[in-house]
Amino acid sequence: MGRRDRHSGESMRIALFTDTFDGINGVATTLHQLAGYAERHLTQLDVFVYAREKWSVEDRGSVRVVRVGPRAPVRIYEDIDFDLGVVHGGLHERFRRSAYDVVHVATPGSMGLNGLLAARRARTPCIGSYHTALPEFARARAQHLAARLRLPADSAGAVTERITRSYVTWFYNKCRLVLAPTETVRADLQRRFTTRVGIFSRGVDPARFHPRFREAHEDIRVLYAGRMSVEKNLDLLVELFHGRSNARLIMVGDGPYRRTLQEKLPNATFTGFLNGQDLSRAYASADIFAFPSEVDTFGVAVLEAMSSELPVVATDRMGPRELIEDGVTGFVAAGARQFRDRLEQLIANPEQRRGMGSKARQRALQRSWSSVFSQLTREYRSVASGG
Repeated sequence: MGRRDRHSGESMRIALFTDTFDGINGVATTLHQLAGYAERHLTQLDVFVYAREKWSVEDRGSVRVVRVGPRAPVRIYEDIDFDLGVVHGGLHERFRRSAYDVVHVATPGSMGLNGLLAARRARTPCIGSYHTALPEFARARAQHLAARLRLPADSAGAVTERITRSYVTWFYNKCRLVLAPTETVRADLQRRFTTRVGIFSRGVDPARFHPRFREAHEDIRVLYAGRMSVEKNLDLLVELFHGRSNARLIMVGDGPYRRTLQEKLPNATFTGFLNGQDLSRAYASADIFAFPSEVDTFGVAVLEAMSSELPVVATDRMGPRELIEDGVTGFVAAGARQFRDRLEQLIANPEQRRGMGSKARQRALQRSWSSVFSQLTREYRSVASGG
C-alpha cells in the first residue's frame, strides 16, 4: 500500500509506540482514551506495546493493539518492562507491511526506541509526547535507594538525574515535534530541547467523575488517589496526618511504598486500586483532595477530583498548579508549611470547601477528552504534511 495524499482528508494511519498501556497510571489512562477516540472516529491507530509473554493482536475496529513478546525483559517498575533486546525484528517487519502517516512515541523506553528506529527507517515523521518527568523521578528513586544503603543520597540523586536528563533530551530531540501536557512543562522542555515543543493536554469524563456518586458521612475526608511511590512526596501526608483526629485520610491506589505508608499511617484508610463506580464514589465522597507530588507533569487525578466537586491542595511544582486557580478552585502551596496551612483552612471551613468544589467542577467541565484529541489530530496532520 503506497503512502496516501495527506491533504485528501482521508483518515490517517498512526503508529503509537508505548512502554505502558495495560497498567494503571496516567499515561495508560490517556492512551486508552486516545484509542477509544480513534475507534469512534474511524482513525486507523496501531498501538505497539509489550506483552507479558507472547505476541498477540487485538482488533478494535479501526484500532489494533499489537502486543509484542519481549526477548530479554527487565522489570524497571511495577508495570513497565525494558527489553534488553531493544530492536525487535518481528515488530519492524510488521511495521513495514503498513504505510503509516505519523509515528507517535509516547514513552522513551525500549518500545519508544523501536518507534524512533521504525520511523527513521520508513522516513515517517515522528511525534513524541512527554508524560513523565523522568529525570526528577529517577533522582527521587536514587535518593531513596541510596539512603536505604546508607550512601550519600544527594550525590546519587544528582548523578542519576543528570544521566537520565541527557538520555531524555537525546531521545526527544530525534522527534520532529514533542508534545508536553502543560505550559509549565512545555516552557521547560523548550529550553532544553532543540526540537519544537507543543501542547498535548489531558481531559476528564465529567459523567464518570460526578458529585452524584457522593455517599453521606459525618467525618471530614481528605483523599489522595494515585501511585504510592517515594517520588510522589507522600511523606508529606505522613507528617500532616500522623495522629490527626479532625480529618480522615483516604488513600486510593497502590505501589511499592504502600506498605511503608500503612505502617506510618495506621489510622488512614487504604483501599487499593479502585475502578468504575467504586472509584467514582471514593472521589465524590471525599471533602478535600490532597496532591503533594512535585514531579507530576499534569496530574490526571487532580482533574478527576475537580470534576467530582472537590477543592484541591497541590504543590506549586510542575503541572498540577496550572489546573488550579489559587484561592478559587483550591490552593497551590509553596512548600510543606503552606500546604499544611491551606489544608487546615479547608478542614475548618465547610462553606469554603463547598464553594471551591463547585467552582472546581465548572473548571473541569471545560476540559473534555474530545477537544484534547481534536487538537492532537491537528498536530498529526500538520506533522504528516511537513509542518
